[in-house]
Amino acid sequence: MIDLVKQIFLKSTRINYFFLCFAFTTLIFLSGYSPYYLSTISVSNNDVKLTQSIYDENDWKVRESKIQIKVHESVNKDEPQAIQIKIKGNAFKKAVVEDQRKFISIPVALFESLPPYFTSNTENVELLTYKVKEGLWSLVANYSTNNNVERSYTKDIEPKVATFNFNLDIVMVSPAFSEQLPFYICIGDGSGLVETIITIPKNSKFTSLDINDNNGSTISNLVLLPLSLSDSSEEVQAIAQLSPQSSIVWNLSGIRYDLPNQ
Repeated sequence: MIDLVKQIFLKSTRINYFFLCFAFTTLIFLSGYSPYYLSTISVSNNDVKLTQSIYDENDWKVRESKIQIKVHESVNKDEPQAIQIKIKGNAFKKAVVEDQRKFISIPVALFESLPPYFTSNTENVELLTYKVKEGLWSLVANYSTNNNVERSYTKDIEPKVATFNFNLDIVMVSPAFSEQLPFYICIGDGSGLVETIITIPKNSKFTSLDINDNNGSTISNLVLLPLSLSDSSEEVQAIAQLSPQSSIVWNLSGIRYDLPNQ
């Protein structure tokens, strides 16, 4: 009789264990859980104010026109993921006064934790970091204006206003980039739309294309480009038009992807 009870108990235990494993696996699948940490970064009013103050303190009006973010392919899953951020735009002198600072401060991105490694591939650029109390880290590029200022005529600005064209090229490396872009991108204080292109390696796929403004609202969704329209016939690209008038910082942590070697 005792042996019979033991057999029934063991069978019951195996069935319950199997059921729990099945239920847990199903829950993981349905919830989209990943073994990697997915950031839910959020920005505070102080973070936005700091970013705006950096733009305001410039002697120049910064107008970004195009942002390209490229996720580079890793050789293996154990190495940190590298991304490249290219920012193209121009700046207009706010007044006729002499340029006292000799550089333009261009906010690049806001991070919960700074990437372990970041550098600029652009000459005459110094990368600085700032942090408000209990806020996010701000990565800012100080772009030297020496020998780079031109005189031009612009319809909406008085003639012979000093202009400055800039092309930033920044590389960052972090394990946090293996599945998503866990940061806010800064898009200038201009009035026009900023073309934003996200590129991931071939044989990769986007799993989410949401972009949120600083209030957390989903304002824009990236549009997946057909291979025939993308800059590369093999890489996967998505594009969106972002408005600095709606928000000067945009949350990219909703952009998620599966990479071939992860």
